[in-house]
Amino acid sequence: MGDEFIGFDVVGLGACNIDFSQYVPRFASPDDEVQINNLLLSVGGSASNFTVGISRLNVNTCIIARIGRDYFGEVALGELEREGVNIQ
Repeated sequence: MGDEFIGFDVVGLGACNIDFSQYVPRFASPDDEVQINNLLLSVGGSASNFTVGISRLNVNTCIIARIGRDYFGEVALGELEREGVNIQ
C-alpha cells in the first residue's frame, strides 16, 4: 500500500456483497409457496459492514474490495458512498 491511504483512520479490506432481504407474510410450509411482499437489496459482506459501521461513528474510512461493474455493483458503491465510506 502506498500514499493513497494516508489520511484514512481505517482501511477495510475484504468482502463486499449484496444482501437480499425478502419480507413475507408467513413462513412457507413444505410443498407450499408464499409471495414476497417486499425485496430489499443492501450492501453486505464483512469489510463493507465494518467500514459502514465505523464511518457512522465519524471515522474517516475507505474500503478495498473487488466490486463488479453491473447493477449490483452500482447498488453497493452507491450505498457505501451514501454511508460516507471512501470508494476511490
